[in-house]
Amino acid sequence: MWCRLLFLTFLLGGCASTSKHAVTTTSNETDSLVASIERSVCFGTCPAYKLTVYRSGLLQFEGYRNTSKTGKYFTYVNQQPLLELCEKAHSLGYFELQDQYRNEMIADLPTVTTFLRCGNRQKGVVFFDLECPQALKSVQDLIDGLAPADSMWMPMK
Repeated sequence: MWCRLLFLTFLLGGCASTSKHAVTTTSNETDSLVASIERSVCFGTCPAYKLTVYRSGLLQFEGYRNTSKTGKYFTYVNQQPLLELCEKAHSLGYFELQDQYRNEMIADLPTVTTFLRCGNRQKGVVFFDLECPQALKSVQDLIDGLAPADSMWMPMK
């Protein structure tokens, strides 16, 4: 008798866990990408990661190297900061920036790639240089600022 109870508990618990994971870590056509930032490795201890933000408030983080967590994680945030991100990006002139800022004379810098989709506008900017335009730096900081404390992230399977 207790074996059947244990089996049912395991079966139902496993199904609930799998179902939740499938729903919370995937995006679909109605949950479009709003923003992302990816920082590549350098020769030193630069943090290398990708943070992806979806309209629903789903955030996905993948830490590659020199971050507080490595691997893939997800969490949810309130949607209001996403709307504010778009408003601030427009006012800062992010959508008028160049597509690339590169300095091929420098070998040891991480590449920082940002992407924003706000309404009917979208733009990606690749940055590999010493001096970052203030509008780009501000948007990088705003996207990074969407990430909550480490304790809020759950591992993706």
